[in-house]
Amino acid sequence: MMITIETDRLTIRNFGPDDWQDLQEVAVEYQASESAKYEDPWPTSAEEVKGMVEWFAKGDGYLAVCLKATGKLIGLIAIERRQDQEGAVYNLGYVFHPGYHGHGYATEGCRAAMAYVFDQLAADGILTGTHPDNEPSVRLLKKLGLSEINRGEFAISREEWLALWERVGKMESYRKLCLKRQTELRRVMTRSRQYDEAIQLFLSQHAMLHSAKVSAEEALTGPWSFEDEILNDMTEERIRRVPRNCEHSVAWIIWHIARCEDITMNLLVAGSPQVLNQEGRLDRINSPIRHAGNEMDAADVARFSDALDIDALQAYRVAVGRRTREIVKQFGPEDLKQKVDPARLQRIWDEGAVVEAASGIVDYWGKRDVAGLLLMPASRHLIIHLNEALKLKRRRQ
Repeated sequence: MMITIETDRLTIRNFGPDDWQDLQEVAVEYQASESAKYEDPWPTSAEEVKGMVEWFAKGDGYLAVCLKATGKLIGLIAIERRQDQEGAVYNLGYVFHPGYHGHGYATEGCRAAMAYVFDQLAADGILTGTHPDNEPSVRLLKKLGLSEINRGEFAISREEWLALWERVGKMESYRKLCLKRQTELRRVMTRSRQYDEAIQLFLSQHAMLHSAKVSAEEALTGPWSFEDEILNDMTEERIRRVPRNCEHSVAWIIWHIARCEDITMNLLVAGSPQVLNQEGRLDRINSPIRHAGNEMDAADVARFSDALDIDALQAYRVAVGRRTREIVKQFGPEDLKQKVDPARLQRIWDEGAVVEAASGIVDYWGKRDVAGLLLMPASRHLIIHLNEALKLKRRRQ
C-alpha cells in the first residue's frame, strides 16, 4: 500500500530508491547534532544508507518527510505497529535534518502522521519513548498531546486524540475564518456605499479577537473567541513566562495589543482619554510602564511580566475592547475617511504612550485614516499577536 499524506507545507510518503542521498545528508547532519547523543548511532555511509532506504521502501512503517515546495527530503517519521502491546497500538518516531529545526516541520509532520494512524489505521493508541533529557523531543511529544506515563515514555489514547483533534480542528477553522474576514474587511472598509456592511463585519471580527466578555451583552456575539481559546487553560505562570529563545510573554502580548488599541481608538480616533488612565487601572495592573511595550528586550519583558496583576490586565483588555465598540457604533459613513489630527498625535508623546525609540509606529498611525486604524491596531494587529500568543502557549506544552 502506497501512503501519501499532505499538509500545508509537507508531503509524507513511502521511501523510494532515489531518496538515499537526501537521507544520508539527514543522517550525517543528525549524527553531528546535540540530539545524537540520546540515540543509537545512525549509519552514514552511502552503502549503509542505500540498504536502509531499500528496507524502508518495502513497508509502510517508515515514511519520508519532504518539503512540498521543492520535494527535498528533510526527515522521516516512523509509525510501526507495536507487537509488545495488546490492541492496535503504534509507535511514533521521528528524525529531522537539524538545518530545518525551528520551523514547525516536526510538529506539522508528526501531527499529520498521528491523524493517519488514528483515522486510517484505526489505532487504539500511540505509545512511544524518548530520552528524558532530550528536551526538544520531550517538548514535541507534549505539544502533540501525548502524556508522560513513565519517565521517558509517552502515550495518547484514541479517545484523547479525538478530543484533541476536535479542539485543534476547531481552532484552525476559526483562525482561517479570521484571516478570510480580514481580507473581506479590507475590501469593504474603504467603500462608502458598503459602510453598514463594513461596520458590522468589523464588529463581528473584533468580537472574535477579544474575550467573549467584550460582546456578551450585545445582540452580535461571536461564536468563538480566539483570546479565550488561548488563555482559558493557561496558568498565570505560563502567561508570564518568556519561553527560551523567544522575546515576549503572553502577558506582554495582552498588554501590547490592549495599549495599541487603547491609544489609537481613544487618543487618535475619538479624541477621548485612554482607558488606562481611568479608574486607577495602571495601579491595579501594577504595570511599571505605561507605554505600549515596544523596544523591550526579553529580560525587560520577563521583569515586566512578573510584576503584573494578570486579572487586572485582562480586565483592562476587556474594557478597551468595549470602548472600541462604543466608538465604532457612533460612526457615520464619512468618519472612516477622516485623517488623524496632528494635535491628537502629539498627545501620544505628551502622555508617554509610546517610547521615543518606537517613533516609527507613531509615524505609521499618523498616516492612516480611521478606516486604516480599524484595519490594523483594532483588528489585523490583534490577529498577528494572538497567533504569536498561541505559538508561545504551544511552546510550553
